[in-house]
Amino acid sequence: MYFPLITLLLSIVCSHNAQSAINTPDLLLGKPKLQQRVHSQQLGSGLVHHHIIRGKQNSDDFFTLSSGAISEQLASELQKKISKMGYKARLELPPEQAPNGEPLGKIVRLGQFKSKTSAQSLADELAKHGIKMAVRFTAEDGKASDGPFQISILEVNLKQYQGKIISTLANNTVVNKGLTSDMARQYSGIAAINGGFFSWKPQVGTVGDAAGIAVVDGKLVSEATAGRPILLISHQPKLFAKVLHNVQSVVWLQIGTDVTNTHKIKVQGLNRYAGKTLNCGNIDDPILTRAAHDYVCQNPNETVVFTDDFGDVVNVVSGRLLVVEQNKIVATHTIRQEQSFSIPSNGMLVHFAGDKHPIYTDNRAGESMVGQTIALHYYLTSDEGNYQLRKGDYAVNGGPSLLHNGQIQLASRANEGWDIHYPELTIDECYLDKKDQALVHQQSSRAGFYHGWVVRRHPRTAVGITPDNRLYMVVVYGRQPHISAGASITEMAKLLKQLGAVEGINLDGGGSSMMVVAGQKTGSSSDAMGERAVGDALLLLP
Repeated sequence: MYFPLITLLLSIVCSHNAQSAINTPDLLLGKPKLQQRVHSQQLGSGLVHHHIIRGKQNSDDFFTLSSGAISEQLASELQKKISKMGYKARLELPPEQAPNGEPLGKIVRLGQFKSKTSAQSLADELAKHGIKMAVRFTAEDGKASDGPFQISILEVNLKQYQGKIISTLANNTVVNKGLTSDMARQYSGIAAINGGFFSWKPQVGTVGDAAGIAVVDGKLVSEATAGRPILLISHQPKLFAKVLHNVQSVVWLQIGTDVTNTHKIKVQGLNRYAGKTLNCGNIDDPILTRAAHDYVCQNPNETVVFTDDFGDVVNVVSGRLLVVEQNKIVATHTIRQEQSFSIPSNGMLVHFAGDKHPIYTDNRAGESMVGQTIALHYYLTSDEGNYQLRKGDYAVNGGPSLLHNGQIQLASRANEGWDIHYPELTIDECYLDKKDQALVHQQSSRAGFYHGWVVRRHPRTAVGITPDNRLYMVVVYGRQPHISAGASITEMAKLLKQLGAVEGINLDGGGSSMMVVAGQKTGSSSDAMGERAVGDALLLLP
């Protein structure tokens, strides 16, 4: 049965700041029935912020050296290597299995340390002998734990809320990143959370570019990662939110206006450089058409469109380029060495990379294209049907799905980019954040990555939607020993379900997870340098 969080308060908080003992649903982070201390703040009509401290410090938690989840054979070999150095390693089982029900393997562990520094000293010593192990804190393992957990929840009654909910790009462009707190300040937002996945370094793509869909006020800024869910916010005809599942963006260019003489060209990418698709999920890729999280698919033959949302300048190294102003092709260029082009404020650049495109093989390719009419078109497909974007629509990417029709989604994780088997190709770990690397790599399986990314606790950001049009935006802070342990993906799904959500989506997490309320951060980023710059954010405006 669904119990809105606000109706479970012992007293409704109407003042700007108030604190009292509140009866919230058991959020199921760590052990069940842990103590929860809640501070609630009414931010406006239909908008409440709840900050929850769940659980407590436990002296039984400690730092340890860990291998990540690996096969029994690799675990046995590693255990023997450690034994030869005079240390006794132990074997543990991950608390969850793979999406297909397969065991993830075993974890080799060594030592119990009260401080991270002591554990790191032993890790450095082992590394000198070719044994690489990570320092882990046991409260973050994903097993039963006292925590503690810091949780921030924005509860939005979409039937009562009088403001707007939008997504925005950092600095209003695809290029470069920005802080969630800065975006909230720029728009005078009541509250904000970080948005979807993005390219964080040049090796994986254009820095700041959404790694999946991005829609701003009805305009498709970045193409979808095929097969993944998205969060859609619309203000037409009134404010509503949906999680769409198994989404694809259908994008094409139409040359000419005469019905009997038009020419369509399929577009693979929007506002990103050709040949780099972070998280894959491009159905035209010659090798891997489905999603693979934190891996870059590299298709050299792509049609990519750059709009003025990208930034000011595009650097192109090869192929052919069309310059478009007011839906007219005003220039064409054949690129044989790196050149820079400004994006027209009233147009776009069209880049044909590689040598296997219709633009090269079509009979019209020999004609001068200057002066021809050209227009960009797109719509979305999903399990919920086709969707034509309209002004007032906003969308951010995410995954995996957490809830669908009230059920926790486990099997769908494989199709959405978290499979442990990719027979199409060998997926290495060259693009991974160091915090997600398994250290002992298995060429035939991503079990170690799945364990580290999905099963272990990290900072998480997620959104859930209830049957009666309540939107829950949730940030669980983490990777801060004795302060907040974080959450596993499954725990985030359970948390949203406890709040009454029937649809739920995971957004970007880790150091990106951040909530800002009334100009103040509600917790600390797990990054040592402070709040992490991100590609986009969700804002609640007056």
